[in-house]
Amino acid sequence: ASFGISLQALRPMINDRDGSLDPAGIERVSESFIERHMLSQQQRHDRSSLPPPYPLSRDIVCGRGYPYRQFPGNQRLLQMIKDEYDVPHRNAKTQYDKVKITTAIYRRLVDEEQCRFLRLAKEQHWEELDESQAKRKIAMIFRNLRR
Repeated sequence: ASFGISLQALRPMINDRDGSLDPAGIERVSESFIERHMLSQQQRHDRSSLPPPYPLSRDIVCGRGYPYRQFPGNQRLLQMIKDEYDVPHRNAKTQYDKVKITTAIYRRLVDEEQCRFLRLAKEQHWEELDESQAKRKIAMIFRNLRR
């Protein structure tokens, strides 16, 4: 599904060799969209004047199914959890300890790696999740690893 985006607009994001999403292409298209819609330097710092967010390759997109699982930011988050946080989370003795781990992951992604947690709204535009919704997304990944 192209979510109302023309095939022509998606073309730079597709890898010609295997038809998969090209993270560099996604980044280029997203950044050029923002640049075309920026009117002044002040708007770069005023988030309310930005156009609706579009996922960059570093962002986490929320949704069900293969396209969401294969998004580069989601893949990186899953690998980071498997590599660094899965064992401490499994060994956590209390719910409070698990919440601390989830909060640490959220802070690392948002503060250090400049990630956003996005979902496609009913109006077919991307919206940013608040902190509690994003933490639920992270907690869901831990639950899914148990299956």
